[in-house]
Amino acid sequence: MTDFRSAITEELNAIEYDLLCTEKAHFIAAEELKKVHLWVGLLATASAGASTATILAAAPAWISGALALVATLSSGSLTFLKPEEKATQHLAAGRTFGAVRTLAHQYRQIDLMREPLDLDACRGYVAEISQAKKYANGICQPE
Repeated sequence: MTDFRSAITEELNAIEYDLLCTEKAHFIAAEELKKVHLWVGLLATASAGASTATILAAAPAWISGALALVATLSSGSLTFLKPEEKATQHLAAGRTFGAVRTLAHQYRQIDLMREPLDLDACRGYVAEISQAKKYANGICQPE
């Protein structure tokens, strides 16, 4: 019976670690995408403003044109790549992985310590965590 408890504990511990790494990776991806959104948005706004200013200041047409092109490409990138939306998806996925990790931790630290050990319940813990992990994987797929 102890070997079975150890095996289940070890499996839940491995799943917990995998969930932690995946959770943190999603949070990092969300932060990076928020930064991309901010900087590309600033670039679009600044270049659009500068393009207008060069027109009013009667600067050479190629300067206004180049700045307008940068503004268009930047704003177009934001529209089609949608980094803010992807950041929100990664944040949701990270939170879901965190909730599943907490559940695995509770099973490992609390439910597996009960006496007598219920073998069917233990199998159910691993199955439930695996199912929840599959669901969490579906929230934000790699691109």
